Amino acid sequence: LGFSAITQNSMDGVSDRDFCIELASALSIMMMHLSRFCEEIILWSSHEFHFVELSDAYSTGSSIMPHKKNPDVWEIMRGNCNRIMATESQISMLCSNMPHGYHREFQLLKDILFPALELMHKCLYMADYMLQHIRINGNILDASIYDYLFTVEEVNRRTLEGMPFRDAYKSVG
Repeated sequence: LGFSAITQNSMDGVSDRDFCIELASALSIMMMHLSRFCEEIILWSSHEFHFVELSDAYSTGSSIMPHKKNPDVWEIMRGNCNRIMATESQISMLCSNMPHGYHREFQLLKDILFPALELMHKCLYMADYMLQHIRINGNILDASIYDYLFTVEEVNRRTLEGMPFRDAYKSVG
């Protein structure tokens, strides 16, 4: 099978399932980032922000508010990310409290890890697909609500032009 050497301790050779925990840990970190991104898309598509507009194909209308688009697929994906993140804990718990060696519980790793990997592939595919159908509202910062968004940059600009920071801060404030 291409192993570099024979495992000197056969018990150690059959009992080490750390690679499953490490894979689940990497999977958890990736899904945490995707979950946060889903939350940002949900927030950015809200009426209050309206930075992006979601495709009608991946959102539904509200049962009571005709103007509202519910980011259904993004919300489901966010929930699935949380389910996948639980994989690391499930595997760690399955591998704990056992003496050294092989035990039948290890075959349950497949029931935990394989569905999580399949769901991860589906989430990444859907995120990529939906991002291809999202519309960015490019002129959103022209709205007066964002007039104070760049006050720090204005303080920095004035400071770079020679105004003392304290004075620039007070004048912009």
